[in-house]
Amino acid sequence: MVTRLYLGHDARLPELAAPNQPIGQTHSGALVGPGTGDNMATSLGLDLQPGDVCISIGTSGVASTASVHDGTGFADATGVFRGLNTDTSREDIARATVEGILCSMRDAMVALEDATKQETNRVLLIGGGAKSEAIRRIAPAIFGVDVLVPEPGEYVAMGAARQAAWVLSGQALPPAWATQGTPKHYEADPDTDTVARYEELRDKTEGW
Repeated sequence: MVTRLYLGHDARLPELAAPNQPIGQTHSGALVGPGTGDNMATSLGLDLQPGDVCISIGTSGVASTASVHDGTGFADATGVFRGLNTDTSREDIARATVEGILCSMRDAMVALEDATKQETNRVLLIGGGAKSEAIRRIAPAIFGVDVLVPEPGEYVAMGAARQAAWVLSGQALPPAWATQGTPKHYEADPDTDTVARYEELRDKTEGW
């Protein structure tokens, strides 16, 4: 009603296209497909399956998954050190930093599980942070599932290419798409004590 009064006519919103739906043609006859974002394209490039969670640790931390359910959310982050004393070493601070990052990404993983009603079976770890051997080895203990680190690659570009092939195919499912190389596999016993201490401190400092 408000938009009609302001515009003088009913609001006309763009059509919501499916990811494999052609939405037009160029003058030369090439099909035009719907756009995508970097995280969605990465999911296609990595061929995420239901139960997979991709966690990217770079200039920011992003968690994404493949699901038949809709889930939307936003994250905000702060940090705090607790328990520092004269015996605290540089190694302690370094490990606490890694554990804090991974615990916050575990929060994102749990939020995805709640939104999609889907349990995480494994985590694919990418981004600049995935180059750290410390992050790779501690991650499965914090996430509580096996962690795979794919070979470095342009997964956003590969996902966009796969989506383009999907539009051209006219099929209901995206075409088979081989991922490059063999991912490195990391596993560890769940570190429930560290996660519990993180959650306690997170809850106590919420809103700081």
